[in-house]
Amino acid sequence: MSVSQSVYLYTAGGNRKPPYIVYGVDGDNSLFGGDRRAELADSGYIDLYTKDAEDSLIDAIPAALEAAGVAFYLNSVQYEDTANLVHYEWRWECA
Repeated sequence: MSVSQSVYLYTAGGNRKPPYIVYGVDGDNSLFGGDRRAELADSGYIDLYTKDAEDSLIDAIPAALEAAGVAFYLNSVQYEDTANLVHYEWRWECA
């Protein structure tokens, strides 16, 4: 993602300084027509971990997805007690 330099695929590993983003592909969705797959879309997640409930990335991530034409939604917002972080999770899908 172009919204931050602290972006990691599947895991951030180690003790990363927030805010940071973790993303991954975890499935797909197929559209069938004429007894064959006509379209395939990947699906995945983008997780933002931050200490700041007003972090600019909270708005920048959906804006970047929108600009790229990616279908997405905010799936959850959670407070991670053990790390003292706010965790935002977006789900996305694109062909």
